[in-house]
Amino acid sequence: MRKDVIYFILLLLVTDIAVLMDIPLLRGVLILSTFIVALGYLFLESLGLSESFLDVFLLSIGLGVGLSIFIGLVVNSFYFMVYKPLSLFPLLLAFNIVFLVLLILARNKISFDFNILSSLKNEKLTSPMIMSFLLPLMGIIGSYIMRTYHSPLFNIFLMMLVIVYAISLITIFRGSISSLTYTTAIFNISLSMALVVSLYSEYIWVFNDAMLEYYLGNLTLKMGYWSISNYAGAYNSCLSITIFPAIYSLLSGLSVNCIFKLMQCGLFLLPIIVFNIFREYGGRRALIAAILFASQQPFLWDMPTHLRTAMAVFFFALAVMVLLNNRIMGWKKALLFLIFSILIIFSHYSTAYITFFIFLFSSILLFFKEENNSNLTIGFSVLFFTVLFLWFGQVTRVPFIAGVEFFRNTIASLTKFFVMDYRGGTVTTAFGVGVKYVSQFVRIISHYLSLGFIAIGIVDALRKRYSEHLNANLICLSFVGLFILFLSVVLPYVTKGYDVGRLFYLILICTAIFFVFGGEFIAEKFFRVFNRGSLVQWRVLILSSVLFLQFIAGTSLVYSLGDAPGRAFPEFSEKTVLDAGTVYKSDVYSALWVLHFGDEKKVVLFDNIGDHKFLFSVCSFGKGFSTGNFKMSFFTEEIFTAKKFRILNYTSPSGINNYYGYLSRYNVLNKKIILDSSLENDTLLNTINRIAKSNVIYDNGYSKILSK
Repeated sequence: MRKDVIYFILLLLVTDIAVLMDIPLLRGVLILSTFIVALGYLFLESLGLSESFLDVFLLSIGLGVGLSIFIGLVVNSFYFMVYKPLSLFPLLLAFNIVFLVLLILARNKISFDFNILSSLKNEKLTSPMIMSFLLPLMGIIGSYIMRTYHSPLFNIFLMMLVIVYAISLITIFRGSISSLTYTTAIFNISLSMALVVSLYSEYIWVFNDAMLEYYLGNLTLKMGYWSISNYAGAYNSCLSITIFPAIYSLLSGLSVNCIFKLMQCGLFLLPIIVFNIFREYGGRRALIAAILFASQQPFLWDMPTHLRTAMAVFFFALAVMVLLNNRIMGWKKALLFLIFSILIIFSHYSTAYITFFIFLFSSILLFFKEENNSNLTIGFSVLFFTVLFLWFGQVTRVPFIAGVEFFRNTIASLTKFFVMDYRGGTVTTAFGVGVKYVSQFVRIISHYLSLGFIAIGIVDALRKRYSEHLNANLICLSFVGLFILFLSVVLPYVTKGYDVGRLFYLILICTAIFFVFGGEFIAEKFFRVFNRGSLVQWRVLILSSVLFLQFIAGTSLVYSLGDAPGRAFPEFSEKTVLDAGTVYKSDVYSALWVLHFGDEKKVVLFDNIGDHKFLFSVCSFGKGFSTGNFKMSFFTEEIFTAKKFRILNYTSPSGINNYYGYLSRYNVLNKKIILDSSLENDTLLNTINRIAKSNVIYDNGYSKILSK
């Protein structure tokens, strides 16, 4: 028996022992290493795919996550016969069987020869690469300082260091470093940025959809099986936030909160995938494209608070990477492309719908190309829609109904074509509506410049320069993506259902390289007009300047350093209103006091964010959690109850004379309560206290419970 096979068997054996003996820390590390990385790697090797280290690394993680979802879905299908199929022993048995089967298939193909050491020996200058390893450490330190001392200065310094370091690689060191340094740099840059986000607080943010995602992950875990009837909402169709976190919470022994935090940290892979997609056009260009991708608002804010969308974007990026990878050929490419495409459907319904239209229109364009051997065919688009319809239209149903309703509303709103209120907030802001800060204008200008560079790059590529070198799939995907982006802005109501910022972030996976091409084209024009310096200097100057502007704008540093610190992301401002969505221990303790010692006859009142924090506390720490009397007031018309407490908002306390008032840390320290989801409409807490004439019945120094 080969030594490689023995090593994998020992790894599986040690993992099983760690799980069964519940060895802290080691159990979690081994589960993630064995049933994600090693499992995905064995699947790759069973296909006989031994590509570059970066290809294998990214595909192994993607396949490991995807196989986990498929395994969980198969095990869950036995819930009619097995009580709580999503429990430790059925899952551990299923993962062991799949692992051993893949090991048997790959036993003669396993190879770890990636020539990393030889690449390192050929490196001309190693100091820039070594320097990058300080960035993740600084990300951890910055998060600790922010959590302990509530000072964002170190995080702001880190972000400025990141962009200066990246620009130095493409300017000062561009002739002295190889592709390995670029790869290491984007790895550590992405990881440091992700750590700043995921380690900002001990608990997940409860903004926007994050709380319901967390609730559904906990619901699946505690029910022991997944079913659309557990929660008849579209979110429950997303296996990426239901089955996946429940599986790894059971196997690793970590809480769902920890799994969600790890998923947030795992977003650092997205810029690395973008880098890998475009590295055949040169390490410098690929690094610029990856930094552009990482400097968008969704990377630091939208994706961590919308993990189902983030997972879908992750699988979309892997699908594009496989499609454009010339090192993977034939049926193997078709299989991997199909797997990642199906995983998009299982991850998020809206992203799946958009992906379908991108695939469909791109396949139609490719159909008219001579000698078309692309895996993206009209037949594949039909297959993708078939799976989409079966999952959303027949199995889960709710997302398909929501999709039909969305298209109906879009068509009906065409009569309001020129009414700005029928478009999302990002679109109206892009047209200057509601813009009152200089920093907001800087953000708008930076986004227009980036989009303009991309458009110019695509036109120039099609016209002459790179058409013979560019992949036809890339050109079609990029062109169709920008066309869909244009339609989403022009048509009313579309951006109400799917934010245009997230749509741009999705298509940037395909179009980021055209930002570089567009910058190079503009640099040539400036060089010819001014006839000073060299063409290389003009390229470096223009691309670096716009990239720096985009980075400080997209990461909200322009707010922290400018005139609107209250609009910055929580990691970069101690005064931001977005901190209202952060859960602190004091918030949890107040909620638990109500659950354990409160009078069940009283109504519990919150502001617009407080109900999310209370729900988080119940999901995470509440004893006697029962889904039978656990409803969501802000997503259904039913009154949310926990241990028979009725929960309403502060906005509707009329006629209620006997209640508890839940005040979070944010409410107490800022002396404000949030009255609507926009976070713009607030009022002084003192006014509420005076009107309510309430007494403080519980006070832990930060969070309070009022009683009347």
